[in-house]
Amino acid sequence: MLSKTITLTGGNIRNNHIYLTSVIDMFPQETIGGSNKALSAPVSLNVEFEGTGTAVTDIDGEKKLFRNRSLTRHFFEKHGLVAGDQVSISRLSDTHYYVSPL
Repeated sequence: MLSKTITLTGGNIRNNHIYLTSVIDMFPQETIGGSNKALSAPVSLNVEFEGTGTAVTDIDGEKKLFRNRSLTRHFFEKHGLVAGDQVSISRLSDTHYYVSPL
């Protein structure tokens, strides 16, 4: 199982997202879409956030983040995450990922 670590920024916490720039190579190209929802990728990801559920999403290819941010805020709050904390993203399959705090 491939896992990579990301350090959260203040912008991540304020805007309920995780920058994927440093780990973008772990996602299949067909799951990376354009800069808006109308340009969504043809293949969706199931991203399971530890303790908060699973989001169906693609990746915004311009901003390099999960387009669906609905569970990210809950994940940050549940685990008390702040800027400087780290999360792990694990690839369970081509379209299934697991995000957990470190």
